[in-house]
Amino acid sequence: MRRFARAVALVLAVLLVLLTFGPFLVPVYPYQGRTQEELADPDSRFIAVRGLQFHYKMYGKGEPLFLLLHGFGSSTFTWDRVAPTLAGLGTVVAYDRPGFGLSQRPLRPDWPGYNPYDATEQAQLALELMHALGFEKAVLIGNSAGGGVALDMALKDPQAVQAMVLVSPAVSGGSRSNPLVDWLIHTPQVQHLGPLFVGALVPRLQSAIATAWHDPASMPSDVVPAYRKPLTASNWDAGLWYVTSAPGQLDLWGQVGSIQNPTLIVHGDDDRIIPQSDSRRLVSLNSHFTFVPLAGLGHVPQEEGPQTFLDVVLPWLTKIPGLVPAVSAP
Repeated sequence: MRRFARAVALVLAVLLVLLTFGPFLVPVYPYQGRTQEELADPDSRFIAVRGLQFHYKMYGKGEPLFLLLHGFGSSTFTWDRVAPTLAGLGTVVAYDRPGFGLSQRPLRPDWPGYNPYDATEQAQLALELMHALGFEKAVLIGNSAGGGVALDMALKDPQAVQAMVLVSPAVSGGSRSNPLVDWLIHTPQVQHLGPLFVGALVPRLQSAIATAWHDPASMPSDVVPAYRKPLTASNWDAGLWYVTSAPGQLDLWGQVGSIQNPTLIVHGDDDRIIPQSDSRRLVSLNSHFTFVPLAGLGHVPQEEGPQTFLDVVLPWLTKIPGLVPAVSAP
């Protein structure tokens, strides 16, 4: 019996050693791809904000400023079909949030004194970007996780936000759903292997994009290549892992009731990523919020149904006193 117990103890000890040190024996090297400048489009621009190089695109001129915030895994591309029309009302800036698109993806040793990928930093970075471009206030248009950033901006600096358009917004509740999973993600072993995990998801990219559309068959041919393009940039895998595993969480549900900025929420009725019921709940928590469902659209209505999106957003903007002149939707 003692021999058996010793054998079991030895096996457990070996397993513990393997689990503890085994992951570090796996070589993990960040993806060595192309530079931001090599991947840039003719209309790409770059600006340094708090030690980080941001990629952005600018359309139109004058005020108001429309600051466009994309969702998880997306980039400035998501706004390409609506930005030119919005530019008829003022200046439009679409930028890549840290970890996405062509914005800089510093590795952990090179972080600029803070975690630029953490959710708790996103709103402040967006505000500083806006100020660096010479604007004191803006109309925020945010899709999915970008909608969460917009809400946090309104909470941090209400005077800087003239109005918000939240597109299928993803709203955080302040903690991850599973504490065990949260603990596991932040173990040194999983942190080491993280870039390998996200790299393994690349073959599923096209199906993930299709999930965001109500009718994937209608997807233009430029969509998938546009989403693939940032995945050829150096450190894309490490950046995406940093965003996914960032420890900070925002408790937006507990605070949205205090926001007084005029806010329009639009949400596709076939959104298979963020349920439309989340947007209806937001409206129930704040009388300053207006909700309009978008029939026959999914998670990215600005891509899938740009005209339907504009037909709702443009008239709403004209109802805000002093914001934009009355316009006719194109």
